[in-house]
Amino acid sequence: MAERLARTLVMPRQQAMPRLRPVLHLISRMMLVLAAFMLLPAAVDLVHGHPDWQYFAASSVGVAILAGLLSRATLRHDLATGLTLRQAFLLTPLAWGSICICAAIPFYLSQQPGLGGNVTHAVFEAVSGLTTTGATVVVGLDHAPPGILLWRALLQWLGGIGIIAMALAVLPALGVGGMQLFRTESSDRSEKVMPRIRQIAAAIVISYVIMTVLCGIAYAAAGMAPLEALAHALTTISTAGFSTSDISLARWNNAAVQWVAIVGMLAGAVPFVLYVRLLQRDFSLLQDMQVRMLLGLVVAVTVPLALSLYISGRYEFLEAARHALLSVVSVVTTTGFASDDYTAWGGAATGLFFALMFVGGCTGSTAGGIKIFRFQVLAVMLRAQFLRLLYPRGVFPAHLCRQVAPR
Repeated sequence: MAERLARTLVMPRQQAMPRLRPVLHLISRMMLVLAAFMLLPAAVDLVHGHPDWQYFAASSVGVAILAGLLSRATLRHDLATGLTLRQAFLLTPLAWGSICICAAIPFYLSQQPGLGGNVTHAVFEAVSGLTTTGATVVVGLDHAPPGILLWRALLQWLGGIGIIAMALAVLPALGVGGMQLFRTESSDRSEKVMPRIRQIAAAIVISYVIMTVLCGIAYAAAGMAPLEALAHALTTISTAGFSTSDISLARWNNAAVQWVAIVGMLAGAVPFVLYVRLLQRDFSLLQDMQVRMLLGLVVAVTVPLALSLYISGRYEFLEAARHALLSVVSVVTTTGFASDDYTAWGGAATGLFFALMFVGGCTGSTAGGIKIFRFQVLAVMLRAQFLRLLYPRGVFPAHLCRQVAPR
C-alpha cells in the first residue's frame, strides 16, 4: 500500500515534462519565427542610421538562442503522435504569453520615450499589437524611430491572420484537427475548398500577403512615404489600427489615402476563405451572406450620418460622405483609424459609434468584435422562437445559408 501511494505521488512529477514537451516545442518554433521578423526593423533602423538596430539585433539573437535551446531540449521522436486535449488547451495561453514577452524585449531595450526601460509599457504595447487591439502608450509617433514603427505594425500583421494560418499549418501535423479549427473560425460548413488543410493555410497566407502588398502600393501611390505606406498596409489588412502618427490618418488630409484605407479595412473584414475561392476562380464573394450584411450595415449607417454632417455645414457633401464612411468602416471592422474626431460630431453620432463597437466583421477575417454571422444566427433563432410563441402548433425551422439551424 505504501509503495503504491509513493508511486502515485512520484509518477505525475516524472510525467510532467514529457507531457509539456510537445507544447514547449511548438512554442519554440513560434519564437524562432518571431526572432526572424525582428531582423526586419533592425535592417530598417540600420539603413536609417538609428542606433536602435542594435537592440533589435540583440533581441533577435537572444530569442533565437533561447528558442533553439528549448527546441533541442523538447525534441522527441514521438511528437508526431499528437497533442492531448489538455496539451491543446495549455498551448494557447503559454504561446500567447511567451510570444508577447519576447515581442516586448525590443520595446524595453529601445530609446523610445515611454517604452524604453518600462516593462509595463513594453509588454502592453506588444500585447496590444499581437492581439490587434490597437491601444497604445506611445506618444510622439511622428518622430519615433522607423524600427519601432515597423515593429508595431509587424506585430499587428502577425496577430491578424498569422496565428490562424500557423495553427492550420502546424496543429494537423501533431494530430490536432485543423479543419475543425478552420470551420469554427470561419463558420464555413461547405465542402473543403482544397483537399488538404495545409493547402488552405498556404492559400490564406498567400491571399494575406498579396492584399498587404497591394494595399502598400496603393498607399504609396496615394502619397505616403514608403515606410509609412508599408506600416499602414500591415495594420490596415490586419484591421488593427496602429499608425505612424499620433493623429492617425488625419495627418494625411488626402482623399486618396482615406479611400485606400476604407477599401483595405473592408478587405480585411471579409472571410479569407472567399479569397481562397477567388484564387480558384470562384467569383462568389459578393454572394456571401455575411459580406452582403456587412456592406448593407455600412451603407445603412453611413448615409444618414453623412447627410447629418452635410446638413450641419461641417463638410461638403463628398467630404462628409468620405469621413462618415471611413469612421463607420473603422469602427465596424474594429480597426481604429480616424480621419477626424467623431466625438465632436454630436451626441447622436457618439452614441451610434458606441453601438457599432459591439459589431465586428465577418468570421474568418482579421476583424474583432461580435461577428456578423453571430448576429445572423441570433436573428434567425429569435424569429423562429417568436413564431412558435404566436403559433404553438406550427413548425418553423430556422433556415440559415440554405440549411436548417439546429435547435
